[in-house]
Amino acid sequence: MKRYWTMYLCLLFALSACGTQPSPSESGATAENTTAQEENTGSDEDTETEQNEEIESNTETEEASQGGNSPESQENNQQLTEDEDKKQQVFQDGTYERISHTSGGLLDIQDNGDQAFSFEIHVSEGANVGHLSGNAKMNEDFQATYQGPDSCSLTFEWKDSNILVSSSDDCKYYSGNGVTFDGVFYGEGHAEEVEPDTLSSLGVLTDEQEDLFKAMVGDEYELFLSTFHLIQGEEIIDSFDGGAYSAKVQGLPGMMEGILIHGHGDALWAAIIDEEKVKYYSNNEILVPETIEDWTKEFTEFSHVLMPEELSFEQKGTLPTFEEEQAAEVPTEEVLEEEVLEEEVPAEQEPAASWEGAWLVDGSSDIGGSLTISNEDDAGFTFDIHVSNTHAGSVEGYAVKDGSTALQSADEIGCQMSFVKEGNSITTTEGSECWQWSGAGIHLNHTFVK
Repeated sequence: MKRYWTMYLCLLFALSACGTQPSPSESGATAENTTAQEENTGSDEDTETEQNEEIESNTETEEASQGGNSPESQENNQQLTEDEDKKQQVFQDGTYERISHTSGGLLDIQDNGDQAFSFEIHVSEGANVGHLSGNAKMNEDFQATYQGPDSCSLTFEWKDSNILVSSSDDCKYYSGNGVTFDGVFYGEGHAEEVEPDTLSSLGVLTDEQEDLFKAMVGDEYELFLSTFHLIQGEEIIDSFDGGAYSAKVQGLPGMMEGILIHGHGDALWAAIIDEEKVKYYSNNEILVPETIEDWTKEFTEFSHVLMPEELSFEQKGTLPTFEEEQAAEVPTEEVLEEEVLEEEVPAEQEPAASWEGAWLVDGSSDIGGSLTISNEDDAGFTFDIHVSNTHAGSVEGYAVKDGSTALQSADEIGCQMSFVKEGNSITTTEGSECWQWSGAGIHLNHTFVK
């Protein structure tokens, strides 16, 4: 029992030794170390917080920089790139052509920059021309605009390597009668996009008649095509049915004119001014119909030949039948007496009745108009003509009378209108310089009635 208590005491002593409290100095050091550790722990926490904030900031910056790689951003960037490429491709330097058998034109573009280019444009309508040059500014819609000092403006629109030009009314000052700057000007290599004009596309012939006509006139087909600019229908005064069209080039009346008739079946006739000749063509026994012969009365100063062999014009006319030949060889006594009377008693020209009054276009065409004659005396009268359809023309002046005819005293541009009075109608014919008083697609040759 004693031994047990001894062991118990020893155990208590050992336990007491293990739980001994530290000295004051040791306790103070321990407290300082604990405080320092706590301070270090707080500093580490602050540093870690700052590092986390910096990482988050860098992450946000990286995400923002990578935002351009999003589908929406990529699409916007691609669109910007395409727009920049297109700006570099539109309105490229070079020459562009407006293609027509009567209304040609050239547009030259130079010094194309990011926002502007310089241009020079030449256009024509028949023999009349127009010209304009300047600088055009481009906008965001891939268009460009020229604004002149006098309200004339041109708009250029890029259309698949071609340029569509539109002009304001004030630009007419820079062009002749009937001439416009409007139209599509084709870039290099794009001219084949335009179907060439033909007499059938102009509505004068059918496709089948076109082939027959080309065979009849041969190499002169291009002359007919270039002459058929201002086209108008003609009345056929012959005994057959069909269609007749006369034409002339704007600005060149009396120099480039022609007429074409198609009759029953495959019958075709035509006449054309070629320099100082009037050439006649026919593919049937009627060499020169009366309708064409009447048309050629205005061109007496030219020599007249039958084609293609250029036969003498004395061979013209309808080939007579056998009965007509017999009748022509044996004239009756009655016919002879009438011929003698006509030779002995020349007809006297009766003075024309009064010209004065208001006369209207006879209504045989789609053109409306009026002829007003006033201040008539024995010598002459003053007149005022106005005609219109989609275009308009007018002329006024003083005409000197000569029986049933009258001739205008030449005005400031050399225009001389002629007048023929027959009963209750007056027919006007414009002189070579009078075209300047009428618009494109219209003329002053009309019959007026009361």
